[in-house]
Amino acid sequence: LERLEGEYYLTPAGEDLRSIVFGMGDWYARWMLTDPEPEELDPVILMWWGHSRINVDPLPDRRVLIEFNFSDHPQLFWILVDDLGPSVCLSHPGFEVDVTVHTDLVTMTRLWNARQTMEAALAAGRISFEGPTALTRKMSKVLEIPHPSVMGVSDTAPQPRAYTRRPEAVGSR
Repeated sequence: LERLEGEYYLTPAGEDLRSIVFGMGDWYARWMLTDPEPEELDPVILMWWGHSRINVDPLPDRRVLIEFNFSDHPQLFWILVDDLGPSVCLSHPGFEVDVTVHTDLVTMTRLWNARQTMEAALAAGRISFEGPTALTRKMSKVLEIPHPSVMGVSDTAPQPRAYTRRPEAVGSR
């Protein structure tokens, strides 16, 4: 891998190993990553991590404000999409909300870690969208992050988990 302007790219030698690299990643995701415990979820980290990975292409060519209402967390969050791209807002940015996403932290974490499909989350009633039909129909494509094995080369950067376990201090070095 090579890093350029904050993104990772496969080198020519890496390209020759692409199937092995992604195969190991798939194996790791299947066997080593587990779903987070509720106390491990951090909605600020989740929103910060996910906002830069959403697909803004299906959205109209204007400012769009997406509100996130997590059933298991009292704070609301917003993603504002404008000419500069998506931004996370921890307080209401003062614009009219276009779409509200109703879900829980585990579901959003699983979606943004590509451990659950949007189709499955919708079918199970774990996520819903409120707003004009023209926008709510597009939210599945906007919010679902593709599995790493189908991403383009520029998206092959190692992706951190969108939650963190806060380890106890074990002493100084």
